[in-house]
Amino acid sequence: MRTLRFPGRPRQWLLLSTAAVVAAAVTAVVVTTVTPAAGATGIPAFYVTINDGALHAAAPQVEVHKSSDGAVTGMLRAPSRWRIEGISAAASDRTFFVAESSQGLCPADRFLEFGVTGSGLPAGLHQVGVHASGMIGPLAASPGGTRLAYTTVCITPANPGPAWLLHVMDLASGAVSTWTNAVTTPTPADVAQGGVPAWTADGRSLSFAYQWMPSQAGFADEAVVLVNVDSGSGTLQAHSRLVWHQSTRCWPGSCVYSAWINPDGKALLAEAFGAANAPGTFVLEHLSLPAARVTAVLFRAKTPKTSAGIWEGPAWTDSSGTYWLLAAGNKFGWVRQGHFHPLQPASSVGAAAW
Repeated sequence: MRTLRFPGRPRQWLLLSTAAVVAAAVTAVVVTTVTPAAGATGIPAFYVTINDGALHAAAPQVEVHKSSDGAVTGMLRAPSRWRIEGISAAASDRTFFVAESSQGLCPADRFLEFGVTGSGLPAGLHQVGVHASGMIGPLAASPGGTRLAYTTVCITPANPGPAWLLHVMDLASGAVSTWTNAVTTPTPADVAQGGVPAWTADGRSLSFAYQWMPSQAGFADEAVVLVNVDSGSGTLQAHSRLVWHQSTRCWPGSCVYSAWINPDGKALLAEAFGAANAPGTFVLEHLSLPAARVTAVLFRAKTPKTSAGIWEGPAWTDSSGTYWLLAAGNKFGWVRQGHFHPLQPASSVGAAAW
């Protein structure tokens, strides 16, 4: 096993405390069979995780694992004053990108790229693109690995309740296009909440899920747009088209709280809360486009009722849209053809990619 260290930084920043999050235990799992995407060649050999518990210098912040059994084949370590906030993979499933941030409410950020060898070793770690600032949201590498999509939020005394910003960075030139949300609410803290960016397989379109009034609508305002990434900076509404919007009457049915475009651009993958007759249930759904009808339930995990409410389980798809990495209660693994394959404890996984 090989360990690489992220390049150090000269400046020092204040460390913030982080609360631990414990997932609920799964009591039942139901998955339906899904036909593989065209051209799918099988499960990626490796997946990469951000270690959510790596808050000390001695702990690896990024780990490479075998998809067959979850065994760790390599690690990356960042300096103790810096942390890894996001991770994504190009379509090759062997090229990965991470966002490294300083501490604080408006941190400095940079992006790094590394490869994974045939034996699962991380190699060729280097910085790409230009620096950014703000708390980094979900990261999405274009299929060819030439562009990165990401969101930022920067909180300062002068701007205590900012909205997110959506960015796409061209890694070769360092050029960055930025889109803001044109819809706001009277209270700054209620300004629209950003979600997950995802690319289509041809690299021409970027989907983005967001809520425009999250504190007032309870996920009934969840929407997905396709962004024209070559149209230049501006407002999200002016540079995108709406492909899906959740009905205000999603309850007592399942209510989607995040969604992203399938690689073929013909469907959405959506994370949802279970219906009223299935409380405490997380559901991963396949929605056809343009009708946006649920055509398959890819994964369902029922959790016991707790005072904390319904468990949310983020999922990460491979480049074919066929396999999904996800946390099911206290286990982390992948889902394919009616089976959940547990690989490792879920408590240490902050994010994953393959």
